[in-house]
Amino acid sequence: MHSIDKTRFRPGVQRHRHHHPAAIASTNTSPISIDLPMSSQYTAYAYTHHGPPATVLNTTQLPLPTTSALSSTHLLIRTTSLALNPIDHKFMLNTALGWTGLITKPSVPCEDVSGVVEWAGDEVKEEFAVGTKVWGVVDAPDQMKRGGTLGEYALLNSAHAIPLPTEGQVGLVDAGGLGCSSLTAYQALVQDGGLREGHRVFVNGASGGVGTMAIQIAKHIVGPRGVVVGACSAKNVELVMELGADDVVDYTAGDLGKQLAVKYGKEPFDLVLDTVGIDDLYHASPKFLKAEGGKFVNVGAEVTSLSDILRLSSSMIPKLLQPTWLGGTPRPYIFSALKITKDKLEAVNTMVRDGVLRVIVDSKWEFGKRESVIGAFEKIMGKRTRGKVLIVVRDEE
Repeated sequence: MHSIDKTRFRPGVQRHRHHHPAAIASTNTSPISIDLPMSSQYTAYAYTHHGPPATVLNTTQLPLPTTSALSSTHLLIRTTSLALNPIDHKFMLNTALGWTGLITKPSVPCEDVSGVVEWAGDEVKEEFAVGTKVWGVVDAPDQMKRGGTLGEYALLNSAHAIPLPTEGQVGLVDAGGLGCSSLTAYQALVQDGGLREGHRVFVNGASGGVGTMAIQIAKHIVGPRGVVVGACSAKNVELVMELGADDVVDYTAGDLGKQLAVKYGKEPFDLVLDTVGIDDLYHASPKFLKAEGGKFVNVGAEVTSLSDILRLSSSMIPKLLQPTWLGGTPRPYIFSALKITKDKLEAVNTMVRDGVLRVIVDSKWEFGKRESVIGAFEKIMGKRTRGKVLIVVRDEE
């Protein structure tokens, strides 16, 4: 057995590594050792039981990752910023998850992150040299097991991160808002929805986190021959048009399905992307979604309790399985659950580099003040955000 280098770890300094049989590696990775003393701690926000963020989320001191937590494909990131997503507070509120024991406590929430590489495993240190500016996501299984990104440091699977382009309109702080929203929008539109040049697409919730990404991505893909329509409230129409929408429907002006049927019944859409999760919109979709080749893709679901899980299941099964002759809606229904892959990261990064995609920031909140962090959660839980809600850990570009 090789000995372990006893040199103390300092962030930003890559130390000599040795293989150690006690190290725990991810699947298909080889374990490594690096000296990260237990006395090295960082500040994070965490919860030990489920409930509203204002009640359960508190600052804590956590040890930097030990050798047993690292593999040859891991990255240790010094966090610059992170965006909040609905799943972050839904995990915190979800008492059903608490009963399962699937979440390791104390649990650090949040999945999105941007920052600077402090350390990279042997297999990825050429792509992710120390000092590289990156953005990425801690996916839900890793977040539940090892903790998320709401801290001064974050541990990422390198397959879920990518260097931030130096070109484009997205700096390191705003890059914390790319993560789940951009990847979800891309997967739902392109991979699940089959969007292509010349298509007609409708995006519900066009001014939200996923929606603002979806409008930009959709316009880039369908091109001048295609049509992009978004739905939002009247106060956000100008923003959605600026992002590339050809038309905007004010959902507060009346029943959304009826508005779409009147306006687009004779020129139906190839794809409907629902980022809100409205059952009635799907059931009304035959009036504005093509019968041949039209797809309804949903990425919005409110799940904060066991009853929500049961309600979602009972609602989704008929959409997926009920034939039309038994009353089913005669349009394909797809629930798009994000799977983070390198090809999606690269596709989004290309659009960032080319200036096609930028992050619309609703607001920025200070990491160093608990009341500010709680304010950020309350903002996104209010469901009236314009783009992304960011928590800034270090204001660095």
